[in-house]
Amino acid sequence: MLDKEFVGNFMSPGYRMPNQPVKPGDTVKPEDTHPVTALNVKSVIAGPIEGSSVKSGRVSVHGTAWAGEADIVKVEISTDDGATWNPTKLGHEQAHYAWRLWSYDW
Repeated sequence: MLDKEFVGNFMSPGYRMPNQPVKPGDTVKPEDTHPVTALNVKSVIAGPIEGSSVKSGRVSVHGTAWAGEADIVKVEISTDDGATWNPTKLGHEQAHYAWRLWSYDW
């Protein structure tokens, strides 16, 4: 545990958020920012890629999800613009700070 904030590129100026909302492109003084201490969950659809053609029948949608130090315990996918959500199958491998694979057969 440090008694003060670490001084280095990844803590200043990088990985900092403004204390107040700002317009995109506005300059923010370093003293008006705070360090990022948590990140939002992220998920990515890896395939099929947008705009691709698929044959009729079953389509396998697959991707990855990340939650930093938290575990990915479920990923849901909608095939009807968010009206309903369906659980995906999660890959067996999981670890803190690692992406977790998922798939959904539609």
